[in-house]
Amino acid sequence: LHTHIEEDGVMKMTKLDDGMIIPAGGMHALKRGGDHVMFMGLTRSLEHGDMFELTLTFEHAGDVTLTVAVDLERQDKMSAHTHSH
Repeated sequence: LHTHIEEDGVMKMTKLDDGMIIPAGGMHALKRGGDHVMFMGLTRSLEHGDMFELTLTFEHAGDVTLTVAVDLERQDKMSAHTHSH
């Protein structure tokens, strides 16, 4: 999990080592430019239109598996850049 923070007037992506807190019954949006899942170490490229399963693990609710669609048409200018940590 990653998020964007402002540091010295510059937006910087950072890893969320401890995850994020979502209250019981609450929601939390994952999106470009905000909190998001970053896929690292993939063994193949994700192509537009691909579908894959993503399992999120919650401390109290356990595992929740979602089907995710790859949508490269919505890619913005920032997501084309390489990010390093």
